[in-house]
Amino acid sequence: MHKIFIDGMSGTTGLQIRDRLLKKTNIKILEISNELRKDITAKVEFLNNADVSILCLPDEAAIEAVSLAKSDARILDASTAHRTLENWTYGFPELNPLQRQKIMHSNRVSVPGCHASGFIAIMYPLVSHNIVDSNYTAHCFSLTGYSGGGKSMISEYESFDRHTVIPPKMYALNGNHKHIKEMMLISKLNKPPIFNPIVCDYYQGMAVTISFSSADLNGINNSESLQRFYSNIYNFKHSKICVSKYDERGSNGGAMYVDHYKTRDDMMLYINGNDINITVTAVYDNLGKGAAGAAVQCLDLMLENNN
Repeated sequence: MHKIFIDGMSGTTGLQIRDRLLKKTNIKILEISNELRKDITAKVEFLNNADVSILCLPDEAAIEAVSLAKSDARILDASTAHRTLENWTYGFPELNPLQRQKIMHSNRVSVPGCHASGFIAIMYPLVSHNIVDSNYTAHCFSLTGYSGGGKSMISEYESFDRHTVIPPKMYALNGNHKHIKEMMLISKLNKPPIFNPIVCDYYQGMAVTISFSSADLNGINNSESLQRFYSNIYNFKHSKICVSKYDERGSNGGAMYVDHYKTRDDMMLYINGNDINITVTAVYDNLGKGAAGAAVQCLDLMLENNN
């Protein structure tokens, strides 16, 4: 049995991770009592005795938790705090052929941000294969369910005195969204993307879309050739990313539903367009491949190295 400590298990991501782990027969969840949640001595014991500790905490609390752990204690951090640090492994197994092995053998792994997951799945292969220049300015919008905002936003949207639909909300209008740093670093972009995140009035599900002119893509002439490119990139045994051309039948060229992959832990890239303009949309669950599902995917790899 693998001993797993979830620090911050009462939060949205922590609860989602716990639900997934309860279905596994080889996992024992180490639960700290409410009375000891803020007891430093107790936390040190849990962090250093677990096979892997998963941090579902605000950034400052995650940094403090890491400082309490021994250097050989294995930690999986779902916060923003360590995603861009050189001594942490970025927890995106599909990133390249070596990333899976890096996660397996690392004592410090960071779970990608929800918006960043879709962005990187789209952009990293293009930049790393010189299809898009590293000085390219990506234009991206991202639609997400309100569960991505945690308990406070869930409470706002599910308030008993709410009588009308809350319209979609654009935010981070100053261009300073906290995921932009990892979007740039992991995708190897020199310029920040023009990024528009939008919260919508549904619980979970996500769609991250980047639009391209075919003139910006070296060696890619249309949506079909871009689809073939991504299919070759993500066509390997353990990938949780699939590639498809969305069904464009129907009026106005068809429709795409943002919550199509809710409750799932994988991701679909849909490539559409024509010989001039192409859109790539990553559809997934902001609580799945965008959070808890991604954490458990990394955890499974880390535990594989424990066997």
